[in-house]
Amino acid sequence: GDDTWMQLAPLGTFDAAHLYPSFNVHDLHTVDNGVWQYLNHYLAHPESWEFLVGHYLGLDHAGHSRGVASSGMAQKLAQMDAEVDEIARRLHAEAYPGGPHEHTLLVVLGDHGQTLGGDHGGSSKE
Repeated sequence: GDDTWMQLAPLGTFDAAHLYPSFNVHDLHTVDNGVWQYLNHYLAHPESWEFLVGHYLGLDHAGHSRGVASSGMAQKLAQMDAEVDEIARRLHAEAYPGGPHEHTLLVVLGDHGQTLGGDHGGSSKE
């Protein structure tokens, strides 16, 4: 996903990385579609990873470029809801004793909030 991960982690931290440019805030889909493609691959091959990060950016970009009340944000929220739901369903279906995802933990989080105007907010009242 987000190419920033390679700037944050020391060289060699990850066995594999599928990176996309992250600073075009008008592009809501390239990173997210790439993350989804690779997540599907890795979920189908759980023996190939111990720790897996999928860093989507479309929601962040929608907020920054179009605002949090925009149709672009609503569409990205719907897409993310559907994809997280699908990931959770797939993991749950294979989480039986002895199953490939018996010990898999899914953690979903955001790295920051946004003001109504799409900024990070910082010390603002929003």
